[in-house]
Amino acid sequence: MGHGNLLAGLRTGGVNYPLTFNLGFAGYSARVWQHVAMAFSSSTTTLTLYLNGVAVAQQVLGARPGGNALPLEIGREGPLTGKYWFGGVDDVRVWRIARSAADIQASYLARAQRAAAAARLAAALAARPRF
Repeated sequence: MGHGNLLAGLRTGGVNYPLTFNLGFAGYSARVWQHVAMAFSSSTTTLTLYLNGVAVAQQVLGARPGGNALPLEIGREGPLTGKYWFGGVDDVRVWRIARSAADIQASYLARAQRAAAAARLAAALAARPRF
């Protein structure tokens, strides 16, 4: 959230359990498209953050979600902090399982291959008349 940081976590019992990752410190640009995924294992209370198909941060949160009627929040850190994501969000997916590292990497590679193919086709396009 801001200043090139990604923040993920859970909130239960009125307490935040965050995992923060600094994109710039790790050599990533916040201005370039990145594939971001998180997996939470309830059995170990471990949250893993993946960037471009590779695990880059992991933390045992020591808490499990208690469940509530509040909405899932993407792009901000709670209602009072004033910390909002400045950028685009595309193709959000929420799974009922903790996806494996191999599943997450396969999703990233499929998306990257589609983007590369689209770029090649766009570069080869000679004309696109409108009728």
